[in-house]
Amino acid sequence: MSPELIISIIIKAQKLPTGSILAYDENNKEYFAVNTLVSQMNNKFSELLIGNKMFILFFEEIWTGSKWQNKKVNKIEFIASELDTIHKYLNLTRERENIAVNLNNCFQEYRSYLRDSKNFTTETNNQKNKFDIELNRLRESLIKIDDSLNKMY
Repeated sequence: MSPELIISIIIKAQKLPTGSILAYDENNKEYFAVNTLVSQMNNKFSELLIGNKMFILFFEEIWTGSKWQNKKVNKIEFIASELDTIHKYLNLTRERENIAVNLNNCFQEYRSYLRDSKNFTTETNNQKNKFDIELNRLRESLIKIDDSLNKMY
């Protein structure tokens, strides 16, 4: 299960030498965007760096290692200028997670069915075809959601 994503409003930011960004809300709470996300969403982070208010989705994560010393970090997952875009992204990620769980469950059920079916008859072949259809439908749904999410970056 993915971490809980929380919405916040960012009012200022600074770019670090690594290409990452430290951002702050009106209470001066700190948020961190890794350089790969900054590269993917360069236009949005550029708007933030020149002073435009932005909405973010973030989650709390413990970073280990000598540099971070098990520090709790508010890691930015997504950034947008419109709250509706944040909600759309959040809904798509939740839908994707649900479909991925359903796909995994269906696949496990399918494997069990094949293992337990000793003699293949017309009936078992029909059931196998139903599993194949459902597995393909779920895979296609995941691809469609991934395409939608990728277009948001």
